[in-house]
Amino acid sequence: MEKLATTAWRQRRLLLAEGAEIQKNREFVEWDQRNREHEAAGNFLRLLDPLNNEGLIRKPDNPDVLERCLELLSELQAQIKKKGFNVEYDKVILEKVYGDRDDNRLREDLYGSYVVWQNTSETSEEERVRENYASPEQSQQNIIQEIEKEIRRLKRYQKERASIETARTRLEVLSRSVPDATGLDRLLRYDASLERAFDRTLSQLERLQRMRLGRPVPPRIEVKV
Repeated sequence: MEKLATTAWRQRRLLLAEGAEIQKNREFVEWDQRNREHEAAGNFLRLLDPLNNEGLIRKPDNPDVLERCLELLSELQAQIKKKGFNVEYDKVILEKVYGDRDDNRLREDLYGSYVVWQNTSETSEEERVRENYASPEQSQQNIIQEIEKEIRRLKRYQKERASIETARTRLEVLSRSVPDATGLDRLLRYDASLERAFDRTLSQLERLQRMRLGRPVPPRIEVKV
């Protein structure tokens, strides 16, 4: 009876262990994902070659890198609002986000727009009147609006990505409602061992009870596979 009670207690403990295995896999899905993203972002930032910088914007799927892009663009916008164009300062931020600028290639990103409006702001008054170019103040306002448009675009992408990642995490949590292969195999083997121990002990108890009552005891059957 003590053996049966011990085996039954171990079976209940097995159920608790199975629940803990599932809970462990489910509860730390998001935490593990964020750690991987932080590590990937750190590796990416360290591997950026300052002599051949392709820019942070080429890695928008990483939330840390994307957040860094938004911070830099907000900093650039505030600087231009406060002090106007400052090529030396602005170039550092733009190259961090969009990479090095090739003067022989027309860029269709914010960096390209910045170059256009910055050059326009430095046009002589005579040429500005002749070509109907924007004034320095208008050029400054135009690039500020371009930066604001880019910030809104990245924030929309950030929100969409966050929604997708939330749905992905929810499905990942559901998929982990069953222990992984290694843990499941270990639990099943332990469960099978307990089942055999319970059946063997119960059979021994029944034989002892028959002997005490003076009833015939059937011969022991052993099957080895």
